[in-house]
Amino acid sequence: MSDQTCSFAGCTNRIKNTPRRLCHTHYLQFLAGKELRPIRKRVRTSGDCAFPSCGRPIRSRGLCKSHYAQQLKGKTLTALVERIPDGSVCTFSGCTKSQYSIGLCQGHYSQQYAGNELTPLRTVLNKDRTCEFPGCINKVRARGLCYTHADQRNRGVPLTPIRSKLPRQRALELRAQGMGHCTLCDQNKDLSEFPWDNGRDVPHSYCKRCKAIKRKASQNNLTFAFVEALYKYQEDRCAICDSTNGEPGNGSDWLQMDHWGGCCERSSKDDKTCGRCVRGLLCGACNSRLLSWYEQAPDHLRTIAEVNDYLTNWPAQVVRQQGIE
Repeated sequence: MSDQTCSFAGCTNRIKNTPRRLCHTHYLQFLAGKELRPIRKRVRTSGDCAFPSCGRPIRSRGLCKSHYAQQLKGKTLTALVERIPDGSVCTFSGCTKSQYSIGLCQGHYSQQYAGNELTPLRTVLNKDRTCEFPGCINKVRARGLCYTHADQRNRGVPLTPIRSKLPRQRALELRAQGMGHCTLCDQNKDLSEFPWDNGRDVPHSYCKRCKAIKRKASQNNLTFAFVEALYKYQEDRCAICDSTNGEPGNGSDWLQMDHWGGCCERSSKDDKTCGRCVRGLLCGACNSRLLSWYEQAPDHLRTIAEVNDYLTNWPAQVVRQQGIE
């Protein structure tokens, strides 16, 4: 070993500290109180990655950025996936979308990543199409139907034509005559038969009668046509006492929906029923007082013919036999 080289075994650097005869690096190790160890050789920072057949530039320790990341994670160095060339299409049969990963487009790659069987992708909806329901000119919202008809199908009700709104000029002319137009029953009625919107100072688009029918239909999973047919069958009267005080929309004593108690379990009166347990329309007295007592009374006291006829032949069953649902 030359007198000008470091005294550490195998180190050929020139000495920095003459008394200790150590190079600069080993002298710093000595000052820090560390054990002297060989100096790590510098890794070339130019050229190609040391991994076979990888031509990417060096990032650190003789490896490219990707292989260096594999080494830091303790993984076995593997060949990198080649970048997808521009213009490559999905390898799934019939798919013309560009590749996203492992030869598949983003849609088919998501199917494979989720462990599902690869299937053809659903075509993007053409928003310029019109609804498939006959006579409907609204734009398609979902699966060939407009928003209103798609909502009808999701609720399981028959598809019906959309009731068109009355033109504004015609509505103003009717209002000047003290009349209004109900969009549900499609009739012109006196303004007193419409609930009033105090905020906008205009009548509602539904008359009181239709609004009550619509609310009952919504609460009992029934269609508007069924509840309207039930009102017509009972002639807007109570099915037991023939009272007309319960006509819908006239105050708080309108007719009430009577349900068979052995069907739906409701925790509150706001819970919806299945609709099949609806028996008919009764006034408040017959529904809440008479019928609730009568059904629990002994057989020898159940002698009211009108109530017995109602319980054996529900008005709702008669309406359903007419094919109205």
